[in-house]
Amino acid sequence: MTRRDFDNYGTHPGIARWAVGHATRLCGKYHDGRILEPCCGDDAPFASAGKEAGLFPFGYDIRDVAPELWSGRDADYVYPDTSVNEFATQWWDGRLFDIIATNPPFRIGENVIRKSLELLSPFGSAVFLVKMAFLGTQERSKMYIERPPAEIHILTKRPSFSGDGKTDVAQEYCLVFWLGDELDRMWRRWNRPTMISWLDNKPLMTDAQAKPRTVVEKGEEDGTQ
Repeated sequence: MTRRDFDNYGTHPGIARWAVGHATRLCGKYHDGRILEPCCGDDAPFASAGKEAGLFPFGYDIRDVAPELWSGRDADYVYPDTSVNEFATQWWDGRLFDIIATNPPFRIGENVIRKSLELLSPFGSAVFLVKMAFLGTQERSKMYIERPPAEIHILTKRPSFSGDGKTDVAQEYCLVFWLGDELDRMWRRWNRPTMISWLDNKPLMTDAQAKPRTVVEKGEEDGTQ
């Protein structure tokens, strides 16, 4: 299996659309529409889904990318200086985000999630598309124990990240949702454990409204993803 530079694997817009919609439903009335997609890549699929839903998108990536979403540099949409080679917050305006959604690179996924939860509004919701393997390991288990997610939705069909509809490797994926501090406290007061379900995502990936994605060239082979 080959790894693209910076783990640049684009997310199908149908999956991003569902994830953002469900995150918004979890927030209910407690949001004013600010959505952040860290690690937005070439397509910014989650931020784009947020814009479609009437939210105000913000994005960040460590590479010099130019998603079409920010091509006009509209005042409502902020794209940061990508020369900062880290998931940083220098450009944030101090306000928190109601929705945070992304497909983080596997190797920095935990750091992205932890930083995202710091930037999440008290009644917000965050969602991350990750491999099922990301739920394991002794080290990452500390994060799940400290801050249990609200919901985990296992994708029943392997998504394609290549832009050509093909699946690259035998990996299973899931969408993991966390809640902001206050919403999470309410959730726990209701004695609601982490909900695990299976999401039939095949219809999401055949959505006729989904725009074609950027096909990204493969990087050097290193035997992992």
